[in-house]
Amino acid sequence: MGAKLDLGKAILSMEKMSEAVDPEKPWDDVKFPFTVSLGPNTTREADRITVQSWFDLNMITKEAAALLGAAIVGYTGVELGACSLLHWLFVLKTYRSKIFNMSGQAAGQAQQYRVRGGMQQMADRIAEELGPGGVQLNTPVRHIAQDGNGVTVSAQNIIVRARRAIVATNISMTNFIQFDPILPPDRAQLQHRVPTGSFWKIWLCYDEAFWRKRGLVGESISIYPGDYSPNARESGFDEKSDKPGLMSVFLAGDKAREFNQLTRAERKLQVLKEMSHRFGADGGQLSEHIHFPAVLPQNPEPDSYFEFNWSMDEWTRGDFAGCMPPGVWTGTGFGPAVREPVGRVHWAGVDTATYAYHCVSGAAQSGERAANEVLSAD
Repeated sequence: MGAKLDLGKAILSMEKMSEAVDPEKPWDDVKFPFTVSLGPNTTREADRITVQSWFDLNMITKEAAALLGAAIVGYTGVELGACSLLHWLFVLKTYRSKIFNMSGQAAGQAQQYRVRGGMQQMADRIAEELGPGGVQLNTPVRHIAQDGNGVTVSAQNIIVRARRAIVATNISMTNFIQFDPILPPDRAQLQHRVPTGSFWKIWLCYDEAFWRKRGLVGESISIYPGDYSPNARESGFDEKSDKPGLMSVFLAGDKAREFNQLTRAERKLQVLKEMSHRFGADGGQLSEHIHFPAVLPQNPEPDSYFEFNWSMDEWTRGDFAGCMPPGVWTGTGFGPAVREPVGRVHWAGVDTATYAYHCVSGAAQSGERAANEVLSAD
């Protein structure tokens, strides 16, 4: 019972503190409402310490700290000692100050909507509407120049002239684009201070969703010391059919980077070992007949085990969104530079979201905001 009370107290305290954060201006100094927690009294003070420091002050039981800590690392992709407490409270605020909104499937929660057939369909349909040549694939932008009349966006084989440009990538990846004139100091230095998290996502295919026959939802959370994955969940769409059974497994933070050091065969063996530990022998018996397709370079052959290391993706080098260490949100000039346009260059992407940070809904919100900026600018 002690661990449950400890966990509940910590969650309620964090949720209450997050209510004071303005997601549009988290750098503003606002006094926290009364809570029974120890530590900072204002939002700016919360940017001077890490989440781990707050844990050390407020959490009593190892079990509660391990469970809540695994959840936070699972959301941010960085360890508690690398994440500003203010940043975590800001993230919470973008989910209406309720931690369960960050992963739940009920109305208004992060997983309420899922796209049958995959998110790629959205990009495909947009490309179809734009027509031939409207989207240039395998054409990374390397240079953006601007003057009083517009912008010139240059890639290896194409140059585009436009009135304005929207850069929709994570903040740290913007460093791979050269700007002329160079970016102002606040924006340029911000881009060196906002890392993305370390994440693996692994899909497992079983002949059937065996957990349903046991009356289980298929989600597991582990704080077992030997496990790499703190969380696995069913990822099937069809509630009326148990075949095939699909499971998603997540790894984050230091454990994700430790996982990098294993061979593919070792990683697969480790994941199945953990699933067997949680679900019994069925958890380790992947389908021998149903396979995911081969997708190079990370999945060279069709298999019922499919893995993706976000840190290896050339255009993201991490997931789900930028994570601010202490002192960035409130550092002079850094906070406003997250979204403030630089001349005719505007910023979008989930790192600039003020709603559902690190989720697709937040990315969409950021795109709408940036588009409105452009439409109202000239």
